[in-house]
Amino acid sequence: MNTFILQIKNLGKTIQGRKVLQDVSFDVERGEIFGLLGPNGAGKTTLFRLITNLTSPSEGQIYINGIDANLDHVESAKYVGAIIETPQMYPFLTAFQNLAHFSLYSGHRPDKKNIHNILTLVGLKDVSNKKVKTFSLGMKQRLGLAQALLHDPDLILLDEPTNGMDPVGMKEFREYLHHLTKERNKTVVISSHLLSEMEFLCDRVAFILQGKLRLIESMHAEDIGKETIQIEVDQVEQAVELIKGCVEIVQLIDIEEEALVVCLRRENISDILSVLIQHQIKVYSVQNRRFSLEEKFMDLAKEGNIDTTH
Repeated sequence: MNTFILQIKNLGKTIQGRKVLQDVSFDVERGEIFGLLGPNGAGKTTLFRLITNLTSPSEGQIYINGIDANLDHVESAKYVGAIIETPQMYPFLTAFQNLAHFSLYSGHRPDKKNIHNILTLVGLKDVSNKKVKTFSLGMKQRLGLAQALLHDPDLILLDEPTNGMDPVGMKEFREYLHHLTKERNKTVVISSHLLSEMEFLCDRVAFILQGKLRLIESMHAEDIGKETIQIEVDQVEQAVELIKGCVEIVQLIDIEEEALVVCLRRENISDILSVLIQHQIKVYSVQNRRFSLEEKFMDLAKEGNIDTTH
């Protein structure tokens, strides 16, 4: 079995002379929740449309379960379920009837047991016979997820699925996705511009800005084996020079008015503090500092001179 359910290699898409995606490459492992972060217009939906063969790439390859999707999109599509943009449902049909209809539409005879099981999985068992026009936005998003799960795909693509959800709905949706990946070994690729929500949800995130992949970041500190700490001192400039002389064990990340922010292994924290104290640098406080996705995103945007206001 291929370790990676999805492999993107040097993918690009040009529309009317404009490069919407440029040289995008990444792999997604089985059983993880992989996030695509970026402002509206960054290229996230275009990437999903390429993976689902709704449009063709200008260059590059897409492999789904080891299958070249460009050469055999019918076979590769068997492994993919997707919600792209807003799920479209028939408002005057019930949840069950909608899923039965979509089964027929995809060329399969509706399996009542399977449909009931999926509705149970996404928390809609008790409203399976209610018309969709009575559903809240969160319930419609869950029904969209149910639609994506109808043919039991290994890879699930979700484009901005939590848009408009209240905090309770987002928490429930997050729990459903964790159940899918941890209990059923499904893989989820989810796009969003809601950075704080993705921080709780994803195993890894990729930042996409102006069609380019800027950074892939793990959400698990143990993956890199290092910690980020803030050290408050009385002589910042002298402390900076000392830190620069210890590059083999510590990385200087940021310089603040009265503090340094560094990245290092836990076992090396006392070594750095000893160096500072030996050189008569007073250390006032040491505390863990976790950079949020928002901070990292804004740093990337500044580096690329990117406008994030729209």
